[in-house]
Amino acid sequence: MGENVITCPECGYPNDSKLTECENCGANLLIEEQPEADEPIQDEPKSQAPASGKSAQRRTPSGKQKQQPKSEGGKSSTYVRVEGGFITSRIHFWQGVLILLIPVLLTIWMTVAIVDTAPPPPAAAQQIAAPAEGSMPDIEALKQHVNNHPHDTVSVLRLSHALHDANRFREAIPYYKLYLTMVPENPDAIVDLGVCFYSLRQYDSAIVHMERAVSLVPNHQLGNFNLGVVNYSKGSVDEATKWFSRAIEINSGNTIAQNARSILDKIEKGEPIQ
Repeated sequence: MGENVITCPECGYPNDSKLTECENCGANLLIEEQPEADEPIQDEPKSQAPASGKSAQRRTPSGKQKQQPKSEGGKSSTYVRVEGGFITSRIHFWQGVLILLIPVLLTIWMTVAIVDTAPPPPAAAQQIAAPAEGSMPDIEALKQHVNNHPHDTVSVLRLSHALHDANRFREAIPYYKLYLTMVPENPDAIVDLGVCFYSLRQYDSAIVHMERAVSLVPNHQLGNFNLGVVNYSKGSVDEATKWFSRAIEINSGNTIAQNARSILDKIEKGEPIQ
């Protein structure tokens, strides 16, 4: 460089010989006398930090305080070491704070998003799948619910009745049987199962189930009446007469008893029963 150049002892930057501080890093370029080897270097008292900035100061090897270079606006800049010298990254204080806050803000946002998109509890889905009591059930939705929850006795019985009322007797039979494995002594369900077999012209199976219902509850009027119907359809007129008479004895003042009397009158007259 020649005699007109002073190399900075800190960063090695070539400076004009007329300068007293390094243009690159601000280090003192004046050559001072080094103390004797056996004499300790005396620290100079720290200078007062400038009012415009409170960044900490450190010593240079020459014993002088290293002055931080100023960026535009008087704020201290952060230096990053790279091969061949120093470069200024110019990341100010508030920029650093913002960088630190970004991961925190992202974590909060992701937590809120996960809570908002959480699926509803399984109980809500089950309530939707099983139609409300007293409503006209959607058979397919009810069937899916029962298949997923086969121990839900209320829904199993409702599905059995829904299939029965829709004249889907063959489909209703396994659900009645499933229900009766859990509630074996429900005479109404047993009679309804017998009606399904009767509607499929399986008279013997119908009689077996209806007689079981009557054995559990002898005064089950509908069970007695239906045994009369099944036996008459099978051709057992005498047996049918016995069951119709029994139904009238249980309660002679209701519609079931009136129907039983009408059938008995036709049997006595030899008229066909529709």
